[in-house]
Amino acid sequence: MAREQELNYVRIAESLMTAPYPTRWRDYVRHVMPDLIDAADLQTMEDDGLPKRVCERAAVDVLKLVSAYSVMVTPRGVKWFSFEPRKKSEDVTDDEKDWYQRATQLTQDEIETSNFHTELLKSLIDMVATGDGCLLTEADDRTQGIMCTSVPHGTYRMARNRYGEVDTHVRKFRITAHQAAQHFGAAALDQAMSEALANEEMRFRQEFEVWHLVVPRDAASRGNGGGLKNPKRMPYASVYIAAGSKKVLHEGGYEEFPYLIIRFLNVGSQVYGRSALAPVASIIEDYLEVEEAMKEGAKVSVYPRMLSTPDMASEIDLRAGGVTIVSKAAMGSGLPKEWASVTRYQEGLMQLEQYKNDIDDALYVNQLQSVSTVDRPMSATEAKIRENEKLMTFSQSFTQFAADMRVFMERVFCILWRADRFPTLGRPTDLFERVGPRGEGLKVMAPGVKYIGKMSKALESAKQQGLIESLTFALQMYATTQDPAWLDYFKPYECMQFITDESNVDVGCVRTTSEAKKRAEQRDKMALAQMQMQMAAQSATAGAQLARSEAQTGQQA
Repeated sequence: MAREQELNYVRIAESLMTAPYPTRWRDYVRHVMPDLIDAADLQTMEDDGLPKRVCERAAVDVLKLVSAYSVMVTPRGVKWFSFEPRKKSEDVTDDEKDWYQRATQLTQDEIETSNFHTELLKSLIDMVATGDGCLLTEADDRTQGIMCTSVPHGTYRMARNRYGEVDTHVRKFRITAHQAAQHFGAAALDQAMSEALANEEMRFRQEFEVWHLVVPRDAASRGNGGGLKNPKRMPYASVYIAAGSKKVLHEGGYEEFPYLIIRFLNVGSQVYGRSALAPVASIIEDYLEVEEAMKEGAKVSVYPRMLSTPDMASEIDLRAGGVTIVSKAAMGSGLPKEWASVTRYQEGLMQLEQYKNDIDDALYVNQLQSVSTVDRPMSATEAKIRENEKLMTFSQSFTQFAADMRVFMERVFCILWRADRFPTLGRPTDLFERVGPRGEGLKVMAPGVKYIGKMSKALESAKQQGLIESLTFALQMYATTQDPAWLDYFKPYECMQFITDESNVDVGCVRTTSEAKKRAEQRDKMALAQMQMQMAAQSATAGAQLARSEAQTGQQA
């Protein structure tokens, strides 16, 4: 049965790895970022007749768009997400709200200290240029945290389940026999690897292609809760296969799907994404042709072509100040003279500018610079409106990005949960469920995720602005009528939490909901005690006055 399962893994991996890409991603990057083709370990593409040059304009624009994603969606050093309860807000206790805030901050700190941002940057370049980026997230046993690895585009294939989610993934990479023995054990290697391992020279130099397949296991293979301790019972099989011999080197497992697949834009039923360069691939080729023609024309202008008679061959002096002696017959013919040296620079420059503008539009550079190019003073309100309008141009790609990021956020949360990194006080009970015949297993249920980066705030700005305007109106009406009913409609703690979250206020700068309520209770108790003391003092004063009055009345009597 085990051998049959291994053969099935090999068939799945081979079927995916031999399937062609449904997108022309190499055509899109060959004249923009050809290094991406080299990273995929693919053969150099055939000559397409274009100059072997890179369109620097497009390459720089790709990096600008990647930087925009980094700053606006997952900025480093800034809180860009928050965990949200799975149940209704009215059913969430104050202690649970505090727990979610602390869990968010802890996860944020772990992501910041890991290599997430550096590896994500590589995946973002892949996403913009090729349409897809891939990031592998694994538990780091050394730090009890996470470790990320960017997987180059072109080295992997993937498939989706019936819900449209990527759940099957196979990638290829190269490894020496020495590394393979460390990773899988010497006994697990195939014959070629074993022979290289025994050779002192080849064990460190000869490389072998290995496939890493991640595929969901069926219910029968998972067992009843045994996957929490047994890697071969986990929901996802992790299988390493020697590409040459098709031998299974190792079988393990993952509790969650470990690969983050980010797509620039996913169209229709396609598994792979659509590159931002796709609409301008032909324009980039035209740009290079015109640029090459302009370059050649500039050379001819500096070194003009000369037309002369046969008897003047090698007699023309083209040096500055040079003198060429010609016969009367040659002089009468009008030769030598410059010819075919006319270059229409103005038309060429106009065409290049149009191409540049088209490339900038496709990569959102013009939208990114829409605020900075305004040459007049703007109010803070107008600047904010323009900023939000600029960011809204990314809404379709951001929606896709946020949907794809869910897999990563769930993976990170579950890794930290199993490492017991989260606080126990106020831990929500709906984030896990017991599995197994006796409930001995524990399945982690990741919370919801709310993105609160710059991009998200632009999309949510209407809600925040609406809340602030409503609160301002209610306060004005209360000041006018002195009727507290205008303020009773709002929940003060929830309002402040929403505003601080949307404003990216650090958790360390604000009190938790329970702490704020405790301070309010203490304040109410102090106010009550002070009022009671004032009443007691007033009562004592009134009693003393009454005693003096009675004494005076008795003396008079």
